[in-house]
Amino acid sequence: MSMKLARKETIIIISGGPGTGKSRTAESLKKLLKEDKIISLSYDDMKEAAWDDKGFDNEAEKKERNNEALLAFYDKIGEHMGKGDTLMIEYPFYQYHKGPLEELVERFNYDAITVYLYTDTKTAYERGIKRDGGNRHPGHLLNHYHKETYHKGDELLADRHFLTYEQFLDFIEGRDYNVSIGRTIAVDVTDFSKFSIEDIARFVTTTD
Repeated sequence: MSMKLARKETIIIISGGPGTGKSRTAESLKKLLKEDKIISLSYDDMKEAAWDDKGFDNEAEKKERNNEALLAFYDKIGEHMGKGDTLMIEYPFYQYHKGPLEELVERFNYDAITVYLYTDTKTAYERGIKRDGGNRHPGHLLNHYHKETYHKGDELLADRHFLTYEQFLDFIEGRDYNVSIGRTIAVDVTDFSKFSIEDIARFVTTTD
């Protein structure tokens, strides 16, 4: 089977709620599509760069940094689309992000493919807690962060914020992570041992 996209001007959108394995899926899919030069863009990477550059002292400043990073993320997508690059983006995109992404797809006449990953809320929560307890950027868990003064294990960890399961449910309530831009495949990732990256690759490289 040929693992090649029908058009160079394609954007693959990996979406799904927290804990659904978006980064893992994007990395594996990109390896299978090795015939194509794919530019990977991550809104999380841009947020983290903004946090490291300017820092934040409270939740309001953190939100401001996030909004700045989101606009920069859209600009970066548009920049690459203007060059005709093949793109893959991943994030817990929900309906708030759908309009701007659709506008970019339409403006640059791109093919769009959404890979929507889903699981039950308990599984998503438990995976998120495990991830956040690892080597994730501290800005995701703090409301006060400056790279030049932050040291892992110092007093700033008192600000470390892990959501309870009830808070997690409140956070995701009303967020439809299936943005369904272009052709869409929905994939149940409750059990990663039953997960087939090959099936996703077949979908994104087939136009029928």
